[in-house]
Amino acid sequence: MRRNKTTRNIIPEFMAKNPKDIFEILLPIRLMLNSDDYANNKFKVIIKNYEKNYTFSYNLSPELLFTHFPVRKYFLNGCKTTEIINNEIQRFNFNINTYMINKDNTFKLEELIEESEIFYLFDKLLNPYLKYAKQIYCYYICFDNFNVIIPHYAVAIYYYFRFTSLREAVFRDQLDNLHQGAYIENNKATIILKQKKSDEDAAHIHRFVCQEYSKKCFEDISAYIQSYLNYMKNKTVKNMPIKAKFPIMDEFRIESRASLINDKHGKLTYFIHEITNDYSSLGFTKLLKIIQKDNIIKSMKDFSSLPTVKSMMLHDTTEILKEAPATRAYFYNKFIKTKIFLVEAYAA
Repeated sequence: MRRNKTTRNIIPEFMAKNPKDIFEILLPIRLMLNSDDYANNKFKVIIKNYEKNYTFSYNLSPELLFTHFPVRKYFLNGCKTTEIINNEIQRFNFNINTYMINKDNTFKLEELIEESEIFYLFDKLLNPYLKYAKQIYCYYICFDNFNVIIPHYAVAIYYYFRFTSLREAVFRDQLDNLHQGAYIENNKATIILKQKKSDEDAAHIHRFVCQEYSKKCFEDISAYIQSYLNYMKNKTVKNMPIKAKFPIMDEFRIESRASLINDKHGKLTYFIHEITNDYSSLGFTKLLKIIQKDNIIKSMKDFSSLPTVKSMMLHDTTEILKEAPATRAYFYNKFIKTKIFLVEAYAA
């Protein structure tokens, strides 16, 4: 993986070696296990070179599929390009109920759609990797007039692999490495971070720490990965299927990029390539984010003993409501009238 010195973009080796070629990440198919450094496990992704018209596999850090290289988008020398546009993939919103999703409706893709539809979804050049694509685990959600397929990898990327330190915490089952403390009282949340994080990342860490079901899902995906790592010690297994639960028990809306196909029952079905946004509750209405530096803050009582605390009032501040999206723009919805102060404080 290289970093562009001018734009500071992360550029995978295959893009750096072919700077004039356009590439598309079609889909991740497996999680590649690294027994020496299991915090560095990667996704095996299938990539298409449009200029030379072939596909190949590449091991990519999972968080890059969220931060830099979303699936089914086009890239030229590490940057997004509009030279090619896929009109078959559109943006759709769906209201989902994860009380039902996390129970008995997980299937392999080959159980849901025909082989021809798999090629339609991803490309006929996927053929060398077809057996892996067929084995992808998916949630299958039935509505009155259509169905929705959500691959587990889309859930994993959006909720568990949003940034590097979260990925490392998931693989090591070390949630505590992400924070020094987190509290909530009367819908007002506080989180003390060991390292500076974005407002949105801080909110997602808080959810994993303070909501019991979310914490259990975090522990489950870590245990799932650890079980494979233990299994592979005496086997030739080097990869595993990608499986992930929604870390939320609620009814909420998601925004996505999806393709419209027919399932095996001939019913119109949306296949979600990427979850781009959700409107789930993070469990609070206001958040105080504190970046710890030198002093160790173990509890809320320790705040009063800090020698100095510098805080900055942001110009664009908003109240965080249940219906605000849990995405990169989570704290910056300027259309909400009720304002609060979001404080970033530093322990000296």
